[in-house]
Amino acid sequence: FLATFVVNVILALFGHGGITVIGLNTLTLSVEGILAYFFFRLFWRGLKRLSLAAFLATFLALLFSTLSMIGVVGLGASHYEELIHQEKERGIFEFKLLKGKEEHPEGAEEKTGEKSVVNMRRFMAVVLPLGFIGWVLEGVITSLIARYIHRLRPDLLKWERETR
Repeated sequence: FLATFVVNVILALFGHGGITVIGLNTLTLSVEGILAYFFFRLFWRGLKRLSLAAFLATFLALLFSTLSMIGVVGLGASHYEELIHQEKERGIFEFKLLKGKEEHPEGAEEKTGEKSVVNMRRFMAVVLPLGFIGWVLEGVITSLIARYIHRLRPDLLKWERETR
């Protein structure tokens, strides 16, 4: 958790992420790492194949992390109205559905008293397929790195105490 926190602080200082969500990002990414560790232990003991265990652990940890991120966006959807929006003339990557808007003659749009709603179905329709591609790529890269480490220094991947 501490290493993830430090990384999130440094990233926020460089403009990637925000200062106000450092705690939430730290929690999400740390839980992802812990899940990956336990999944890896479970799969490596059960499957006895390092590459497959590393791939599955990475894939499942990223899946759970993405689902938790979608849950956070769903819970705090009103805070994401500026970033996630959709209007009739806009593209697929814009997610806010405006209700009760009026067009002015000069083309400016004005929202009336109705509250805008985040279209979570569209948000998930974009995030999950793109995430799947990333999960597979990261799983392959992680399994290649795990194989390399196992060949070079197999003692780094052992978690059981050796008894004499």
